[in-house]
Formats: sequence, structure tokens, C-alpha cells
Amino acid sequence: GMGALDRGRPWGLRGVRVGEASHPGPRGSRTAEVVSINATSAQHDLRLDAMVRSLGLCGICAIQEARLPPGTTHRAAHVLEGPPAPDRCLVASLGVGGSFRDLGLAAPPALPGRVQHVVGFLGRGTTLHVLQCYVPPENPAACAAICEVLAAAAAELGPIPVLVVGDFNQQLRGRSQLHFAAAGLMELTAGLGPTCYAANSRTPSSIDKAFANSATAALVSNVRLEWAFAGLPTH
Repeated sequence: GMGALDRGRPWGLRGVRVGEASHPGPRGSRTAEVVSINATSAQHDLRLDAMVRSLGLCGICAIQEARLPPGTTHRAAHVLEGPPAPDRCLVASLGVGGSFRDLGLAAPPALPGRVQHVVGFLGRGTTLHVLQCYVPPENPAACAAICEVLAAAAAELGPIPVLVVGDFNQQLRGRSQLHFAAAGLMELTAGLGPTCYAANSRTPSSIDKAFANSATAALVSNVRLEWAFAGLPTH
């Protein structure tokens, strides 16, 4: 026991912690919350403190229209800026309670900065891949091209937990649907009703969506809508 170890240690020596992570992972829990929001109404102020608090002990927040200033950091979270775009950081992610990396998913050549692939190592052997997108509005060709990239990335990962989320800015039809079906992605938001109340639209729509492969679907405990996440009026 510890008593025997204590007695065998010379007086005057003390332990030193080395190699400690700047954002340690969760202890003893694999429960994580994944949030996808369009922050178009944030007016470039994402209130990162409130968002980090709302994620709790462990979670990932995928943000569309993030427009974070370059080099944004937070003392209690990983801030993962998406690839550069003409309109400055169209997608970004926050990670809390684990270790997170941006894996550098390449967007279609004509659509720079509109996709992101983040992996979260959430403790106790739990790994989650989150793919997100921000698709140009009412552009079926662009939507199909982005869905092809997302579906290919999800299929390549194989039978490990993968979520695909984002603002698709249109209903998924034709080739977009076929790409996701071929990759075995099922829609988690199908039964939630409208998922988007855009400021310039008179009617709600379901253009903000979340999909999962079978490995993730088996782990999901609930899916819900929030219209003011972290006090931020979302899309």
C-alpha cells in the first residue's frame, strides 16, 4: 500500500509533475456533448467564455460562419480554426475536456475554407471524428461537391465514431443524398422539425443538419435543438 511506499522514500524529496497536458482530458467519463451552430448573428463576437461553459466537462462545438480573428485562443479550451477562406475562417471548432486536432480536410478547389475535420480524444479510449461544412446557399453543384468530400472522408475512417454536421443551406437532393447514403451516413436531425430560422427568410427550414455513421448512432443518447446556445442567438 501507499504506507509502505511512503516509508521507503527518503525525506526531503517531492514528486514533480512533468508532461502534463495544457487541457487535461476527462476523468472517468466518456459522455460528451457535440454542438453544431451557425453563428451568423454573432457579429464577430462569439462569446467564447460562455460557449466553453455551456459545453460542460467534455464536448466539441462545430461553428459555421465563425470568422474568428487569426490566432484566437482560450485558456480552457482548444480553439481549432478551419482552413483560410476569402471571408476569414468560415468554419472553426472548440474542444473542451480532451485532446483535439484539426486533421486538415481539403475542400473542393473552388470552395476553399468550407469544410473541417476535427478529431477529439475524449478519454478512456474514446475517439470521435467531427466533419463539418458551410455550403454556399442554394447551390446544388457546390453542395454535391462538398457532400462528396465529407462522405469520402467518413467512409475512409471506417467503423469508428464519425459525425457530419453543418449548415448545408439547402435541402439535400440528388447526388448529395447519394454520397451520404453510399457512406452509410444516417440523419440524426430528421425528426426534429425545422432546424433553421434565418433572418432573411419568412419560413423556417431544415437546412442545418447532423449525420452519423452506425458506430456513432449506437452511442448517441439524445439529439435536441437550442435556439440560444450559450446566450448566443444562433442561425
